[in-house]
Formats: sequence, structure tokens, C-alpha cells
Amino acid sequence: MITQELQGLVPMHLSYAIPDHPWRDTEADAAVRVGMTVVERGSGVGKLGTVRSNFAEGHLVSEDDIQYDKGFIGSNLTLLGHGVTIRKLASNRKLSHQGVTLVGDGFRLTPEKRLSILAQELQSSKLVKPYIIGRDLVRRREERYVIDAYGYPEKKLRIEHPVIYNTLKELVKPDRDQNNRATYRDRWWIYAEPRGDMRAALDGLDRYIVTCRTAKHRLFAFEPIATIPDAKVVAIALSSAAHLGVLSSRPHRLWAELTGARLGVGNDSNYNHSDCFGQFPFPVDLSDQNHSGIAEAAEALDTLRKEVMSKHDDLTLTKMYNVLAVLESVEQLGGSLNEHDRDVAMRGCIPMMRDYHRRIDAMVSDAYGWSADLSDSKVRELLVALNKQRAQEEARGKIHWLRSDLQAPGYRAPAEQPRLTMPEVQKSADIIPWPSALPEQVAAVAQVVERAGRPIAANDVARAFRGKNAKGISPVLEALAGMGRLRKLGDGRFAA
Repeated sequence: MITQELQGLVPMHLSYAIPDHPWRDTEADAAVRVGMTVVERGSGVGKLGTVRSNFAEGHLVSEDDIQYDKGFIGSNLTLLGHGVTIRKLASNRKLSHQGVTLVGDGFRLTPEKRLSILAQELQSSKLVKPYIIGRDLVRRREERYVIDAYGYPEKKLRIEHPVIYNTLKELVKPDRDQNNRATYRDRWWIYAEPRGDMRAALDGLDRYIVTCRTAKHRLFAFEPIATIPDAKVVAIALSSAAHLGVLSSRPHRLWAELTGARLGVGNDSNYNHSDCFGQFPFPVDLSDQNHSGIAEAAEALDTLRKEVMSKHDDLTLTKMYNVLAVLESVEQLGGSLNEHDRDVAMRGCIPMMRDYHRRIDAMVSDAYGWSADLSDSKVRELLVALNKQRAQEEARGKIHWLRSDLQAPGYRAPAEQPRLTMPEVQKSADIIPWPSALPEQVAAVAQVVERAGRPIAANDVARAFRGKNAKGISPVLEALAGMGRLRKLGDGRFAA
């Protein structure tokens, strides 16, 4: 029953996830209540239930109205298949960090207060740094500064920077003295969470990559190394424009949607860096041409956006990417932009931004060895399988470090083994029975070829089915090719 209190909040199409065992709540057994999501933490097989159609107010959704599918269910309630476990990768360790937590408004400085302090104590300029919060990355950038005395013992700070010391003692210490945490009270001149690991990772770089933890659009940009990131900013200790390009690409955006979450009234995406970044399988062994192409496009995109923002005070990245989404929709469905969106598109150079993104998406797909026109679900499926493959490689000692100088100084890779550029077609644990009816056989064989993401031979397809060999699979493959569902290549392999 849709109650009056839920009007306007309940989606007409409901998806929810429950563990693959009986639901013990007797009332819930009778009917699934609209607007409720039920989950259980774990990595086993789950059951995804989807309401089949829309219902008017007052309709009671029963078990007959729900279609169930089993498999691994991601944090965004996407079904990924059977036997799937997404793992954190050693190759990505130590690189992504949550920004600092101040706990004390006295650390913050207005531009005027900054000038006042430096006029009295010029040597303290190294302790007064630019400060960025999440809103600055998606709206208008404001001029913010903070005092950063990380690494200073109290006595040294008092002697060498008395103006800074007295400012913090007056504006920060009184509140910290009341804090329940002893470390916050005792080290009142230091941020509550100064993120020492992040600082160590950023040391030696001239810039790093940032993204707003919660935002409507998942955007990445470079930030100068002197800037202190707030807790609502994810700092990624990479300075290569090629890495910026990969993070800005469609595969990573889809991955972030899969492994992240949605928050707030706007249902904005939340970038949980330990999962969204820590588990993401970057493309490896890029050609020089591909690496430079991705880097050039990403650098140009980052520069263009910053130039536009500096020239137009009324434009924000959120506003610009809203119009970019409208522009892409208009091009697909026909029509034209309204007057407001045309103005934003012209001043914001939106068509040029779109072209840079398209170039990045195409080159990153090529770096993976994939077609650029794969469906979203197919890209997610391939990334999940690639995560599994990388985890298996890492268990054997083969790690594709993103920054070996930081992550594993002196690392030596084991003897090179032939590396799969795509996940294996089928794992032994996933072998399925051969369907008895011809229509199901055709559908099953087509699905195996499509999921492979590359041309495969009849014997490769046969490994997916219990008790089948190439001779038994070939007629079905030939039939699918004759129907136009598959393409038969000159070497005898088949492709979707």
C-alpha cells in the first residue's frame, strides 16, 4: 500500500535486493512494500527482485508482480552475474585519500586575514595554504586559505611562528579543549585528521587529481600541490594527464556508479575512494601513441574548463555538464537547445568539451582492447572480470603498479607470463548445463560469445557447457551466423 506520507518519494519502478535465503519477516513474506530496499552484506549469491510494471495508488505488490534474478548484486543494485567478487587491487594502494578534517574554524583564513598575518610575519607564508572544499570543484571556486602547521611541535611553532601560534591558540584551542578525544585536545594546533598518509603520497608531485566525493556529475581535475583538500574532496596522488584521462573516461565513470553509492535529495553519486578507485582495473601496457593521445586530450579538457570558469562568473561545472547532457540527448533524439542552454553551450565551449570526452572515451576503450560502442552493462561486466583477473595476477606476484616509486620501491616483476588482454571466456566454477531445447541452446551460445567481448572459436564456447565439444557447438554457431546474430571470421572464429 502506498501511504500518504510516501507520496512523491516512491519510484514507480521498484528494484530491491535480498539475500538468497528465506526472508523471515512474516509481514514481508505476504507482500513487498513499495519504497523498501532490503540487503545483507556479503559476497555470496543474491536475489534481485524487480517490479514488472507500474501500479496505481493503493495497489498491493505481491510476489506474482516481481521478477527475480540471481547473481552478485553491486552497491547500486546492478546484477553482475554468478560467482562475482570485486577485490581491492594492490596496484592502486596508497594513492587515493580523503582530504583533511580540520575541527576548528580558526584554521580557516579569509583573504584579508591571510594578508594581515603575512604582513606581520612573512616567514609564515609556508604555513598559509590554499584550501579547497567539495563545492569548489562543482560550483564557483572561492578564495580560501588555511593555516597548516602539520609536522610542527608546539614549542617550535611558538618560537618560529608566534603570530600563527597565537592565532591558533586564540581561535582553535578553546574549542579543542572541550573535545572528547585526547589527541584532538593535546594536539590542538594540528588538524584533527591531518592525513599523514595522503601527504606522504603527494610528496614530490607538482600537482594531483581531485574529485568531489558527492556530486551530480563524476568529474576529475588537476589541483596544484600546495592546495590542502577538505574531507569532502578525494585526493588522488597521480600527476600524469594519462591517468586523469582514464579516470575521466566512460569505463571509470561506469565503474564509479557500480561501486559507489547515491546520496541526498538529488540522488548524487558518492565516490568511495577505497572501492571506486581502490578496485578499479586501469588499462596497462598502453602504446606510446595511446598514452600520449589520452594525456593530450585530458590536459586540454582540464585547461579548457578552467579557462571557461575564469572568464564567466556565472558558469559552474555542474551547469556546464548539465547542458552537455542535454546536448547529447538532443543529438540522439532530435530537436534543439533552448535559448538558455544555447548560451551556456556557446560561452562554456560545451561542444569542444564533448569532443574531448569522446576522444578520451574512444582511446581508453582502445587501451583496454574493447570496442568503443559496447553497452554500459557490457563495459561493467568486462571491468568486473578484469578486476578478478588482476587480483589473480597479483596473487602470483604480478602487480601493475601505478606509481611503483611510492608503492613498491625496488619491485621486480616475476618472469613474464602470457597476459590475457580480456577475461577468460569461462571459469570452471561457472560451467552450465547444455539446454535441452533448441531455442534455449541458441540463446545460451549467443550469450557466451557476446560476453567474451572478442572473437572466439567453437572449442572456446564449448568449455562453457558441461559435456559439450566443438563438434556439438559448431552447428549452433553457424546457425547464429546465418541469422545475423553473430559474425563468422575468416579464421573460423565467431564474434558478436
